[in-house]
Amino acid sequence: MTDDTSSKPTRNNTRRYVIIGLACVAVIATLFVYQSTNSKTQAPIQAQDMSSTIKSEQTTQTVQSSYTSQEPNMTLATINIALLEQDIHKIANQARQTNGVQPINYDLKLSDIARTHSQDMAIHQFLSDNTYEGGHNLNYRYTFAGYNCKASSSEYSTSNENIAVVTAQGNETQIAQHIVNTWLDSVADRNNILDSGHQNEGIGVAVTENKMAVYATEDLC
Repeated sequence: MTDDTSSKPTRNNTRRYVIIGLACVAVIATLFVYQSTNSKTQAPIQAQDMSSTIKSEQTTQTVQSSYTSQEPNMTLATINIALLEQDIHKIANQARQTNGVQPINYDLKLSDIARTHSQDMAIHQFLSDNTYEGGHNLNYRYTFAGYNCKASSSEYSTSNENIAVVTAQGNETQIAQHIVNTWLDSVADRNNILDSGHQNEGIGVAVTENKMAVYATEDLC
């Protein structure tokens, strides 16, 4: 008769190992399924985040492109010099009339002298009543151009001059108003505009090559 008592622990241990093994397999399988499911769930979120980033970059590029297209000031390239000169003359006369002074006549010869001086200032970008080269003053420029600015009862010249430089912003009327306001804010320039002894004036305007500034000269006689 065989004694089975010694084999029972061995069988029990085997069963125990089998159960533990099956439990481990179940745990591993559960972890694998969870990881796979979690990965599938997160994938659309990552794609959505990336899509949002791309849209954000596209929006930024669109804003920058829109800003660049607005940066050039198209008004500057289309300034009508003749119209601007006439607007300055008109606004200066309005100031005279407001202060009880008769309107002043527009003199084309004086305008040529004034425009030449404005061009000189715009090219060399300086502001002075004297020329850039030679330092010639107003009376010299009048004489050089063959313009006689003397009162009939006097041998002395009655010439005067206002000069200004302003930023080239706005239309002709707005720029003209800015220029005349600059003169009216100066005591000497204001007196020149409102001097009833002046019968004629010429306005000359020039724009710098970069279209950023407007130089103006008002020659009076």
